[in-house]
Amino acid sequence: MRSKTIMKVTTINKCNKLLHALMACLLLSITFSVGYCQAAAATDTETRLKHSRAFESIIWSVPLMNYKAIRDGLKKGAGVGYGDVAYHSKIQSWKFEIPTGNAVPYVLAYWTLKDGPLVIEIPKETKDVSLFGVMMDSWQRPLGDVGGRGRDGGRGAKYLLLPPNYRGDLPEGHLVLKQKTYEGYFLLRPLTADNSAASMKKQADWAKQIKIYPLAKSDKPPKTKHIDAYGKRVHAIVDYDASYFEGLHEILGQEYLEEKDLAILGILESIGIRKDAPFKADKADMKIFAAAAKEAHAYLRDGFLAKLGPVFYKGKKWFSLNLPGSVTTEFSYVHPTYVDLDTRAAMYFGVFSSAERLGAATYYLLSSKDSAGKWLDGGENYKLNVPANVPVSQFWSVIAHDNETASWITDIPEGKEMVGSLTEGLKKNKDGSVDVYFGPKAPKGESVNWLPTVKGKRFFLLFRFYGTKPAVFDQSWQLNDVQKVK
Repeated sequence: MRSKTIMKVTTINKCNKLLHALMACLLLSITFSVGYCQAAAATDTETRLKHSRAFESIIWSVPLMNYKAIRDGLKKGAGVGYGDVAYHSKIQSWKFEIPTGNAVPYVLAYWTLKDGPLVIEIPKETKDVSLFGVMMDSWQRPLGDVGGRGRDGGRGAKYLLLPPNYRGDLPEGHLVLKQKTYEGYFLLRPLTADNSAASMKKQADWAKQIKIYPLAKSDKPPKTKHIDAYGKRVHAIVDYDASYFEGLHEILGQEYLEEKDLAILGILESIGIRKDAPFKADKADMKIFAAAAKEAHAYLRDGFLAKLGPVFYKGKKWFSLNLPGSVTTEFSYVHPTYVDLDTRAAMYFGVFSSAERLGAATYYLLSSKDSAGKWLDGGENYKLNVPANVPVSQFWSVIAHDNETASWITDIPEGKEMVGSLTEGLKKNKDGSVDVYFGPKAPKGESVNWLPTVKGKRFFLLFRFYGTKPAVFDQSWQLNDVQKVK
């Protein structure tokens, strides 16, 4: 009897131990599972946060990175350094990749004021060469228009550029421009009566008179280097991939940082970008950055091409590149109660440069869809009828640009980047209007009035007015919509 009782107790003890063991295993399993889920959730949150902050960092920094792409592209592709002047001896081609570039002989230069004030001498206009241009800081905020519609009125001038918080003496005889950044650049368009070889030589000779030198060396200025960029392959557009963030870290390390940007700089620090510290990003980070850059690129493209531009003509597909706030904020997009980062970013995805007075010398209209409201497709054929008497005192032009880059459609025949009033042999209709054709092949007998497109690539059109007359703005003269043709 006693023996049976001992066996029963022993059995109960064994069961209790087994039960305790099972409960311990279950508890351990639950604890591990909860911990794993919490860790996974934390990792997912961190990934989403890093992606979000990377995306917003792009939206904030597009104007600056657009400038950096121009600076680096000129350096790598044409050997242009700080204080050099890049000019074009002939009409530039698609090889000069720049956002919505125009088929005119651009003149560009970039500089830094880290070592003190800089003097830029702009020559006066001549009877053969007029000028429209603007000087900007590295955020592409206009410092001042130059040329006939600018601060010197076409008479030429010595422009004195001052670095942030400059406190020194100012010499007489200069037009003073104060920068909020160290770096800046200019875009000048020397305009001629036509695109002949003689006219191109005159504008190139004019450009080679530009001088850039430190104020400290004004008594004996060093010689300015002038570089012909014609025909050189210059990649001066932003690449929206993981490398964007390495580039952003680089330019922020070189620039003067404004107090207003401290909050966004804190966000940048959280993703490994900090001034005066190494760039921190592992393979996982770069994968997140690549995804954020791809998403930002699509967002900017859609904003620029379809969402933000105000429709210019009622019932038509053309809209103005005067995006909301461009003029009223002088291209800073800083409003009294907020900064419009989305519009600013979309604008500088699609263009480079700004203007102190938009419309005074030039004005742009954009269309990315045909009369039926469908995207312009490089594999299809289209016609644009430009009515007679375009309201300009200088010239008009239309150019097809790639939707993905907002730059030229590449690898097309040289000289087929633009059709306009200066196009040699341009055909006109009996009523004075001009039909411009777009498509993979020129319609029979229309090779002069035709611009090539590429199958599989969407494109948009930019119509430019140079020497804008009132009929553009009061719309007594209107562009027609693009028509799809067989």
